[in-house]
Amino acid sequence: MRLLAKNWLNKKPSSKLPIARMKMSGAASFLIPSKDRLALELERLYGRFAGANTEIADTSITRVMVLEVARPADWALLAPVWHSFVNDWKLPPPAIAVNGVDGIQLWFSVSNPFSAQIGHQFLDGLVAHFLPDVSVNRIGCMPMLAAETTDFQPGFLVIPRNLSGTDRWSAFITRDLAAVFGEEPWVDVPPQRDQQADMLSRLGSMTPDQFDYVLAKLSQSHSVKIEALSLTPSTRQAPESTPSAELGPEGQITPTEFLCAAMNNTSLPMSERIAAASALLPYSNRL
Repeated sequence: MRLLAKNWLNKKPSSKLPIARMKMSGAASFLIPSKDRLALELERLYGRFAGANTEIADTSITRVMVLEVARPADWALLAPVWHSFVNDWKLPPPAIAVNGVDGIQLWFSVSNPFSAQIGHQFLDGLVAHFLPDVSVNRIGCMPMLAAETTDFQPGFLVIPRNLSGTDRWSAFITRDLAAVFGEEPWVDVPPQRDQQADMLSRLGSMTPDQFDYVLAKLSQSHSVKIEALSLTPSTRQAPESTPSAELGPEGQITPTEFLCAAMNNTSLPMSERIAAASALLPYSNRL
């Protein structure tokens, strides 16, 4: 089963590196390489620093939070977190990744930047709610507070990434393959970037209202003081759910239903709603 999973992660990409055509006044047009799809997806979900080949210089303001269980990796511990976001709270599913060493991660995306303090409190709330009996030595969180240290490997925001001196790579994986990587949370050859981009393209970011909704639930359930991102406690309500292509048997929808939901979802960027409407045009006579 693990061999099949690795083969699937490493299959050949379906498209070539994107090329941008540039034209200068009075000159012929010419071609230059542009960002590939994975770089664009990482930037869309997690901001301009995600996927960079250098260390993050400033994590005081961010759009990404990472929760990791390691030494050993154990998807059974993180699965309830993923299912709560998708099935209970009807929110965009976090991405799932193996760190290439000894852990499995959930990557949470928010559409608006927020402070590292809020992100840390959010992760503290998740740990208190879902992982109260797990040793703190097995849990990694990003962002960390300035006074704390982290066990994350240098450059952990770079996925896929090769661990120096080894043939092990970090990679994003799908939910149905997460349990396969428990004993060996890495892939043995470089994951194809287009295939990694395909997985991320199905994911979305939490809106500020959705983020506040989770913050409020965690704050109410545990003695964790969490600052709101945009709403006061008295106005927080269950947010409008975001359609997700990661829904499993518990919440299956047809492709046309998904596109209709995306088109009508006011929490999504207008460009994504227009793209959904355009994809529905050939099937409009069936709606």
